[in-house]
Order: sequence, then C-alpha cells, then structure tokens
Amino acid sequence: MSILWQITKDKVPRGMLLGTMHGANQSAYTFVHAILEHICQADLYIGETNLDDMKDQHTDNLMLDQGTIIDLVSKKKFDKINRLSQKVFNINLHPYINLKPMFFVNILTQQVLTSSFSETLDTYLWNEAKKNNLTCIGLESYQEQCDLFKHLDLPWQTKQLLDIFRHITKFKTTIKKVNKLYRDQKIEALYKITKKQLGGLRKELLYKRNEIMARRIIHYLEDRTPFISVGAAHLSGYKGILRLIKQAGFQIQSVTLNQIQNN
Repeated sequence: MSILWQITKDKVPRGMLLGTMHGANQSAYTFVHAILEHICQADLYIGETNLDDMKDQHTDNLMLDQGTIIDLVSKKKFDKINRLSQKVFNINLHPYINLKPMFFVNILTQQVLTSSFSETLDTYLWNEAKKNNLTCIGLESYQEQCDLFKHLDLPWQTKQLLDIFRHITKFKTTIKKVNKLYRDQKIEALYKITKKQLGGLRKELLYKRNEIMARRIIHYLEDRTPFISVGAAHLSGYKGILRLIKQAGFQIQSVTLNQIQNN
C-alpha cells in the first residue's frame, strides 16, 4: 500500500491522490520531498478544505453554543481531568472551557506528538502549491465542515474526551500507533482505526464525506490533472475514496515513496 496514488483513464495520467496526516510532526513530513515533486507536475491543487477560507473565519464555530465544558461534565469531574491534564500533558484546560469537547481532544492529541515543524503538512503543501503558481481549491468549503461539526452529538464528544482521561496510556499508545502506520503507509489499518474511533458517527464523518469528496474529485479529473490531498483515513475501505474513483471508470495505482524519504 501507499499514501500516494496515480489516477489514470485509458492509460492516460489524470491526477495524483495523496493521503495526508493533519499534523506538524516528523511522521507527517516523512515523504514531503517526494510529494513536492509530484505537486509540481499538476495543473491544479485540491486540498481537503480551502485553507485560505479558514484564515478569515472567526473561532465561533469552535465554541459551545451555551455554557462551558464544566456544565457538560460537572465541576468535580472537570477539576479531576484538569489535574490529570496538567500532570500528563502539561496543559491547563481552564482557558479552553468554552470550546466544544472535540477541540479539547484535538489539543491533547497534538500534545502527545512532538511538533517538529511550524505548520501542519496540509498547510505546508497548500502553501508550496501556491508558490508554484497553482490554483488551490478545497473539496469541502470551510462552511461545510463547520456545519458538519456543529451538529455533532455533544454527549458523544464529551464521552470521547472523558475516555482519554480514563485510559490515558491507551490514548497515547493509539496516537503513536497511528503515526507509525502513516510512516509505514498502511492506509487500510489507518482506516480501520478511524472507523472504530468514530463509532456510530462513521456514516456522517467518514462515509458521506467520502462520497461527496469522490464525486468532486471525479468532476475535476474530467478536464484537469490535479494533485489532490485528503486525510489518509478517507482513502481505504469499501466506501473509501480510492474504491469510489475506481467505480467511476478510472484506474488507480500506488506510487512507491519509501526510497525518497525526508531525513
């Protein structure tokens, strides 16, 4: 398997599809030099989201509509997890009490990893594509993502957060495992872990988004030769983007990257 795939139709190259990692750590950047070589050959860059749109947005979509995280978990429980957070992750949660639980989870996830770079891989590739004078667009608009996450079940989000502090060692081990799987380009295993973590929300957050993104990718493949990047967990599986593109009449072939790693 690979995180990079060439898309062809009737033996003619039509584009490249990359599975990215939404992080700024060494694992995310493992193959960055080889990836940039392929971006330079495209006539359009398509990210999962239009990152330029995100720059002009406020943080309101990250906030709870009312109350704080303390109201969701109780003051006693919040004080307990905050003590653990400071001890284990070196993060005081009080400044973030107005955030939705899912963004707490993201903060803690990033803290487990050592950020070796100043920006996430997605942002870096987007900016490099712009430096190469490529038009950059997103498969999903920022507003579409906000609308999706706005309606995520709060009890589910809260449970995800509390489960981290119930099983801290397991949480840290899983995050590190995901990073290793990405370095090893095991996209099927990444998909399975993501599917399991999403539980009952996998239909909304994975399958439906895969269908929408695949449909839009296919549209651009008709008359452009784009370089496309989406989160690696979206590639594999029966309802993954790779299979959906193949069903539309395109051929896909993995691209070997293990000999051109970033040191």
